[in-house]
Amino acid sequence: MSNLDPSRGMVPTPMLEREQVGRELRQRAEASAREQSLLAKAQVENLSVEKVGKILHEMYVHQIELEMQNEELRRLQAELDVARARYFDLYELAPSGYCTIDDEGVIVGANLTLANLLGVTRSTLIGQPIFRFVAPDDGDLFYLLKRRLVRSGEVQSRELRMVKGGRTPLRVYLVASLGPAGPDGTPEIRCMVTAISSAQGAKEADA
Repeated sequence: MSNLDPSRGMVPTPMLEREQVGRELRQRAEASAREQSLLAKAQVENLSVEKVGKILHEMYVHQIELEMQNEELRRLQAELDVARARYFDLYELAPSGYCTIDDEGVIVGANLTLANLLGVTRSTLIGQPIFRFVAPDDGDLFYLLKRRLVRSGEVQSRELRMVKGGRTPLRVYLVASLGPAGPDGTPEIRCMVTAISSAQGAKEADA
């Protein structure tokens, strides 16, 4: 059987049915609105002057309350803007690089300092496994650090080599700690990465 209504050309029958239902709902809504309007008018006509004055007073008070709430929302928004700017200064432009990785080692968050440290854009970091930015020979060192952190829950730290710009080795000092558990109950791992300069490394070697 064809799903087209011959009397309407090539318009599908279900579409016509939806249009009919829509018109009926509109008519019912208009009838209900008229009924509510007439009821409200009748109620107002039966009110005394004293009651009308009381209703107007309540409406005025309610209007003032709304204005006060809007003012409070504007104040809170201003405080939020200040806090957001402070967060940008403290986190995004911190002296050390910061990143958050999930249980699989995938980077889910990173600051601009880490991106600059590794010579990549932040969008390149997000969603990538952190092992991609660890020197191949030091991948096991990071894996062991991560395993000790998850098992003990205690802050772990060590020196290792990462890769800058995809090819240049970069000596860093990495500190890892556990963050709060996510929706799946698995805690995220927070890493602080600080570059070790050649001068600093030579000083440590002499010591």
